[in-house]
Amino acid sequence: KKASGGDAVKRVKSTSMTGSVKAADGSMGRFSYQSASPGSLRIDFEVGGSKISECYNGKSAWRADGRGLRTLLGDEAKRLRLESLLANNRLRDLQKTRIVPQAAGKATIDGRDANVVELIKDGVRVKLFFDATTGLILRRERETTDGTEEVFYSDYRAIDRVMEPFSIRIKRGVADFAIAIEKVEHNRSPDLAAFRYPQVEGSRPLPD
Repeated sequence: KKASGGDAVKRVKSTSMTGSVKAADGSMGRFSYQSASPGSLRIDFEVGGSKISECYNGKSAWRADGRGLRTLLGDEAKRLRLESLLANNRLRDLQKTRIVPQAAGKATIDGRDANVVELIKDGVRVKLFFDATTGLILRRERETTDGTEEVFYSDYRAIDRVMEPFSIRIKRGVADFAIAIEKVEHNRSPDLAAFRYPQVEGSRPLPD
């Protein structure tokens, strides 16, 4: 917590990130990330003519990709809820949100020693790898329906005295995306409509 910004983190109620994304085949696109306290999160990719969006709005989770738009259920929804809570509380007040941390050993990430912690809620878990020297997150790992997803973070910079990564790499199955963040904003009034289930003909969300 101290490494990522200490007391400054407590003042962050929303975060938005935008940048470019490059896929393994060289195709380029755009990336955006929005989080809003207490528990909303949306991530969008648009690359190579394809678009992927996933969102948790505090009540329900949804995803739009090549298979269409759908409400997420079961472990898929629980995983996205856990990600949303972690994104917004920034590892503070874990007991309040009933997230259980467990030490999971040590690892080496790109030549750097890391301490590994598993965070568990409602039977799903995410694994975080913290730089042993700086305390910043180097890697995040979680299970998905498409297999293990690995997210690598680097090029941290201070924004409003909070350390944010400006280089992100996401690996899931054969997919490999390199993201270059261009802009990070804190406490901008969130567009709450962005978190709602999209209105698409033929698609119906489950009741909240």
